[in-house]
Amino acid sequence: MTDVIVGPVTGIIGGDTFRIAVTYYRDSNVREYNDSETIRIAGLHTGHMSEEQSLRAMKALEQKLAGRSVKCIVQERDEFGRIVAKIQVL
Repeated sequence: MTDVIVGPVTGIIGGDTFRIAVTYYRDSNVREYNDSETIRIAGLHTGHMSEEQSLRAMKALEQKLAGRSVKCIVQERDEFGRIVAKIQVL
């Protein structure tokens, strides 16, 4: 079974990365999670964009997620300790 965590978005870091306050996790989760986690959206990579494109992507993500809660279906932790996950806006 896949790990799931849920929480409100607390900040936008980039066009594909944000922070959440973890308010729920599935009891059957295999991994441990912190009260606050950095999430990188699986399949979305904005790291190689120009500065202008990156800013636009960041603003677009902020418009979609600001003040919202998300469900994160965890795939892995990357080399920077971020959670890579598919997300659903709640």
